[in-house]
Amino acid sequence: MRSLTSTLVLLAILGGLVGYIYYDNGQTADGTPATEKVFSIAEDKIDELQIKSSGGETTRMQKVGENWQQVEPETIAADEAAVKAITANVTMAQVQRVIDEKPTDVAQYGLNPARIEVGFRLKDQKNFQRLLVGEKTPTGTELYAKLPDQPRVFLISSGLEADFNK
Repeated sequence: MRSLTSTLVLLAILGGLVGYIYYDNGQTADGTPATEKVFSIAEDKIDELQIKSSGGETTRMQKVGENWQQVEPETIAADEAAVKAITANVTMAQVQRVIDEKPTDVAQYGLNPARIEVGFRLKDQKNFQRLLVGEKTPTGTELYAKLPDQPRVFLISSGLEADFNK
């Protein structure tokens, strides 16, 4: 009888763990992803990048054929691995959580002005799309961010900072 009770308790714990893993897997009850991508674009469609680092320096890179070239502040061959990391992170960046749909003051998030600004232009597109990146959250695991044409402030992974702040 004692082993049956132990087995039932262990099965209940296992059920709880399976439920937690399913819930934590980023899916809602209907099976759709709980997170959304910041941009719905393909990496190979990015034709130009413009990064304003936290130090205030702006770097602009353009795709020339299959290779990237830095065109600002000076024209030199771009670090292909660094550009690949940036374009991959732009296309894979996810909204971890929305903090405020209509904030009254974005300065509290380090977004007025933004600490880091990542802009990109797609092939056959005139204007840059931009991601404004602010300060880290108090836990340091996420960054405050927003799109310039939308009021909402959301969180993105702080792991993106190393590539975006070059």
